[in-house]
Parts: sequence; structure tokens; C-alpha cells
Amino acid sequence: MASASGALNAALRPVAAVKVPASVAPGMNVTLDASGSRAACHHTIASYQWMSSDPAHPVTNPAGPSTTVTAPATGTFTVTLTVADDAGKQDPATVIVSSTAATSSAAASAGTNACLTAISVPSPVTVSVSPTSGSLQAGSGTTQSFTATVADTLNTQVTWQVNTIAGGNATVGTISSAGVYTVPAMVPSPATVTVTAISSADSTRSASATVTITAPAAAHAPASGGGGGALDVLSVLALVLAGLASAVLSPYNSRCAASSQGRCARR
Repeated sequence: MASASGALNAALRPVAAVKVPASVAPGMNVTLDASGSRAACHHTIASYQWMSSDPAHPVTNPAGPSTTVTAPATGTFTVTLTVADDAGKQDPATVIVSSTAATSSAAASAGTNACLTAISVPSPVTVSVSPTSGSLQAGSGTTQSFTATVADTLNTQVTWQVNTIAGGNATVGTISSAGVYTVPAMVPSPATVTVTAISSADSTRSASATVTITAPAAAHAPASGGGGGALDVLSVLALVLAGLASAVLSPYNSRCAASSQGRCARR
């Protein structure tokens, strides 16, 4: 585990790089260039620090990406570079300067801080809905129960939508958290709605069913008798009796009307 941790830290640290001149002569200004240093992916170099081991040959720019020192007439000294990134991680490099050469074990350039491409792993979660279709009459208040089955995850919860509306609405119908769909009062447009169960574990995984909403059956008006409805038995009987009475009294009324001095009225 310690080796793995060390390897990870090494991969995440910046890399110090120093470019040195091809040739050096005594008393020559030796330019040391660390601009080829690189930070790890998603990081940047935040600082450079140069330090000479010989006070008689100090660096001219101790905090820049490059610096200059004077080559000695004899002997050698060491210049140490430390680069730090924006996360505070550091990497050192050393340069040995003599009267005839400047050498370093560090590379002249650390290359680019290329980032690894993320690998997309398909979700194993699957969702199915049963039944896959249904038909209900608008305004009937009837319901249709749907069951969602979620596999390959411990979280089997789902959320329900009707035509992409969470829980639905009065126009397309509503659905409860238990998957019970209630038909709307009127036929929507289009008349077929989509009920969808979405996995709570992975919102990219879902399954759907369709419900066709049909119009209510047409209402039939009661048969009429022309004047305002069928006559009941008592009404018919009353009409019959009235007709008989009219038939019996009609001749008598006619004779009275024809007689003189109104004798029918006096009787």
C-alpha cells in the first residue's frame, strides 16, 4: 500500500526540467532555463526557486522561470531548482556548473501535462414496466396500476412521469408514487399518453408504457310523446271518462239549446 501511495504522489507532483547551454567557458554568464517544467493534469506551475551553493556565484533571478550564474574560473558549484504547483506539490532539480560545462540529470523539457481521457462505463441498471399498455375512458375516474421492476442495483425506487411531467397533471392524467394512474376528465391531445418509471439509482435508466384515453359513451335521451312525455295510467283513464261524459251529454245539450223559453235551464 505504501508503494502504491508513493507512486500516486509521484504521478501527481510537478516535474522540474532545466535546459542548460551546450558549452561553457570560465567567467561566462550561464543561462539556466526551467520553463520546460510541467505540472500534473489539471494543475499549473505556481513558482520557481533557484539557489546557488556558492555565495561567490549567486543566481541573478532566484524566483523566475530562468536565471543566470557566472561560470567559475576553477572548480564547481551546484545550482538547485525547486518548482511548485498550485496544489503545493514540489519537485527539485540540480545543475552542476564548472568552468567548462553545466550539466543536470533533469530533462530539458518535461513535455506536456496531458490528461487521461475519462472512461465511460455503461450503467448496469435496468428498468421495466408492466403492463406496457392500457386503455381508459375519460371522465370515468378509473385507474390503471403499473409496476416498475429495477434490477442490478440495491436502490429499486423509481419516480413516475406522465408525458415527461412528474406525477402528471389534470390534462394528461396523474400517477401516484405507487404507480397508480388516474384518467383525466377529458380526452387529451394526443389521446395516447406515456407513463414512465425512472430509476432513482440512475436517472438515465427508465422504461415506459402507454395509455389510450377514449371518449365517454354518448348519452341517450328518453323517448318523448310529442307534448312532453308519456301519459300515466290515471291520466289516460281520466281522458277516457271525460270522453264518455261528453258523448252522453252532447245530445241533451243540443235539445235544450233548440227548445223555446229555456225550459231546460228551469228544470
